[in-house]
Order: sequence, then C-alpha cells, then structure tokens
Amino acid sequence: MVHSKPGNRVQRCGGRSQVRCPLRIVAVVLTLLPLATMAVADASAPLAREIAVRVAEIDGAGVGVLSACAYDSKRGRLLIFGGSESVKSKTRAGVLSIDLATMRSSVIEVAGPGPRGTGGPGMVYVPGEDALYLFGGWPRDAEKPVAELWVLGLGADAKRSWQLVSDGSEGPPARNGCAMVADAERNRLLVHGGDGGPTASSGFNSLDDLWAFDLKARKWHRLRPTGAVPPERWNHAVAIDPERNRMFIFGGVGYAWGRALIDREVFMLDLEGLVWTKLPGGGDPPPPMEGTSLTYDAEHDLLMLAGGLSLAETGPPGPRSVWSYDLKDNTWTRHEDAMPSTRQGHVGVYDPVGKSHVIVGGETAQERGNFYARGRVLSEVLAIRIGAEQGPGKGS
Repeated sequence: MVHSKPGNRVQRCGGRSQVRCPLRIVAVVLTLLPLATMAVADASAPLAREIAVRVAEIDGAGVGVLSACAYDSKRGRLLIFGGSESVKSKTRAGVLSIDLATMRSSVIEVAGPGPRGTGGPGMVYVPGEDALYLFGGWPRDAEKPVAELWVLGLGADAKRSWQLVSDGSEGPPARNGCAMVADAERNRLLVHGGDGGPTASSGFNSLDDLWAFDLKARKWHRLRPTGAVPPERWNHAVAIDPERNRMFIFGGVGYAWGRALIDREVFMLDLEGLVWTKLPGGGDPPPPMEGTSLTYDAEHDLLMLAGGLSLAETGPPGPRSVWSYDLKDNTWTRHEDAMPSTRQGHVGVYDPVGKSHVIVGGETAQERGNFYARGRVLSEVLAIRIGAEQGPGKGS
C-alpha cells in the first residue's frame, strides 16, 4: 500500500470554477442481486432484493473532492459547499443546490464573506432553525485547517449571509475531513475525528475525539464515550439514525507510531448512552477504504456504502461496487459493478422522499492507498434505490 503521510492534504483544492447547469438523465442501470439471508423467525429463505442505480449528469465538471454536503429536509434538496471544484457564484460563499425531485441544480448566492475552510469541512442541516452549520475545513493555499463554526439561515426572512458562531478559540481543535451530524433529539451538533494538520513531528495529525455543540447554549463541550472506541481517523464516512439514537462511522485512515491505522469495521455510537460498539462484519464486506460515503435507510434498516479509495494491500484502486449492510443481522452484501466508474472523495445523502441514496461529486480512484494520485473529476450524480422485495413463493 502506498498511503503517504499527508502534510497539506487539501492545498490542492485550488481548482477551477465550473458552470452549474441543469442535470439531465443520461442512463438507467439496473442491478439485480440477492441480499444476505434475513434472520426471520418463521422463514429462513433469503429475500430477493434489487438495487436500481439512476445516473444523472451535471453539464461540465462535478464538485470535485473534499466538499461538504447536507440534506435540506424542508425542501427536498442536496446542498454542497467547498471542494476542489469551486461552486460558480458571485462570491466564494455560495452553496450549490440540487433539487432531488427534478434533478436540477442552482446556486444559492450568499453575500459577504463566508467560511474559509473549503477543503474537507463538516456540514449539516438543522430543520428546527432552517439553517446550515459548517465546521472546520482547510482554507485554500493555507498551511493548516481551521476550527471555525459558521451558520447560514435558509428561511425566506433569513439574512442570506454566513454568520460566524465560533472562531475556534474554544471548543474542538482545528481539523478537516471530520465526521459531522446533527443530533436533533438532544439539540446538538456532533463532530468526530479528522486531521488536525501538521505538527512538529508529522505532517498529519489524525484525531479520535468527539465534540458536541449545544445549539441552545451556543457552547462546545467534549464528550468522552466508552465502549469499543474507534481508533483515530480522517476522511471517514458517517451516517445517523435519529429514531434509534444511533450514529455510524466507517473507513478513513489514521496515522500513529509510524504506521497507518486502517480497519474495515462499522462502529456504532449510542447517542443517548454515549457507548461505542464495533458491529460484526458478516457476509461479503468491503475492503478498508477512505473517501467513501455511508448513508442510512430507515425503511430497510440498512446502511449503503458507495465507492472509496481502497486501502487494501492488493486489488484495484477503488471499487465500482456498492455495499449494503443489514443492521438486523449485521451482514454485508456486495452489489457488483453497480457504478459506472470508481469514485472517491464524493459526498452522499439519503433522500427519504425519493427513497434513494444520492451520491455526488468525487473523482476516479487512481492508485490504491495514494490519496494524492489525482483522478478524473466526476460529473455524474448517482441515485441508488433499494427495489421491491420478493419473498418465497411470490411471483417475479
């Protein structure tokens, strides 16, 4: 494996501006594959499940790598900020919006200055405030990431400008490539892990800490979960199940004691009890990866993992397959060659209205374990949907 010790992991994010035009559907790909046998009391036969992958395309280049995204549940749209390919707006503070019903894109113009951390920030949508929150990231051409927290109101009467909530003097240290979620039940934001930037002894400072921002008190405090605490990591994927108070992470890479820290486990955090659990990895699991996406499907109680840069010792630089992880029996199923190309450094959300796992941006994986090997920037948007289930004795 060639995974290098990163120094300025995001300084290459000084990419060119691209025109954002309406999305157009260019292909439909259907992959019919059985999911793993379900643990059901009255039947042992597997349920036949299909996944449908719809491919759409942005005219021109995509959003590149290390952008941040959030699902705007009020308007059914995907919001994207930052990344290696600049959103073409009148200022650098603009946000790309993709309507998930029509698959058309537009830019939300934002006045004044905005977040500096355009490379690998964390971003979430908070429905109760109708606002976007963005934390951290690596500014273009800077030598280290930042620890700033910004908010952007999206309501009709909101002032359309980013507001600085926390300047980094208190709270979590600066970082990029962290995992961030909104925990609505406890009215807080959560930030986990990431890369703190260069230190006196290393160009890469992988983190394993967990921080909460209280949206009412407007204060940060560090959480100290117990259980099977995952090792430090950067560029990992995160998903949340708000109904069952669960947060999941997968992948990423850490660096300590002169070696890379790599695993292929799903770690689950109980958001109420603050206990980590390492989930079993039965079935056909994915290789260890960074720069992948993880989304949660409440209807089927499963996680969907798509793409990534392989950190395995052998094999291709990245998969074209996607994996579903059934949380009822803790089993992985691989859906072979479901994507048109390899893809890493992308973003993903689950669209509960369209019942699709939506994957946007990124680039092709070029060299196994080498984050710096640049690939082709991808313009396709993938919508992955679990199809109808078919049980024993039912017609096709």
